[in-house]
Amino acid sequence: MNFNNLLSGFLGAVIAVILAEVWRQILLAINRRKKRKIFVEYIKNVIRPGIANYINDANKVKSLIQTYPNENTIYGQHVFDMLPSLNSEIFKELGFNELYYITSDFKLHEITIDIYHCIDYLKSLMPLLAHQNFIDLCDAHFKEKGCITIDDLIAHASNCETIDDTKTHAIGNLNLHLSSATTSLENCDLLIKKLS
Repeated sequence: MNFNNLLSGFLGAVIAVILAEVWRQILLAINRRKKRKIFVEYIKNVIRPGIANYINDANKVKSLIQTYPNENTIYGQHVFDMLPSLNSEIFKELGFNELYYITSDFKLHEITIDIYHCIDYLKSLMPLLAHQNFIDLCDAHFKEKGCITIDDLIAHASNCETIDDTKTHAIGNLNLHLSSATTSLENCDLLIKKLS
């Protein structure tokens, strides 16, 4: 065999490997660009509105708890969004490594992970659940104290330490979740701005 033939065969193989790797990287970049676009649209159209709805509903629950009990909070029909679209599945589906490549920046990756964990934290205390837990605790206390009519409830609650403590605890929990939700909403805006 001729040395030139070996050298040209070797160089041809090296060039083929390099071209194959360049092609693979181009396809990977195109795929990540598509994922980034989908991710940004998901943050913009699903996660951000979901967090905004959470904040709105949590503020409604806070005002209902602060004014409890009165005719409206006892008999009024209250509608809360269960926010089924507010979930962290897209983060889990992509994985932390892929999210890093999509965000292409350590700070943005950190913000993305914060949003991911915040969503799970917010789902642990949805506004409807917070409202229902508060009402259940108050109802149990009123039954224990023998309150039957609305006037009895209102009269008892006006100077009851247990109801005040229950209100303070419920509002404190909501404030913690609202603080996280507000931070995540700001982080969503930052992600949308930086990745768009």
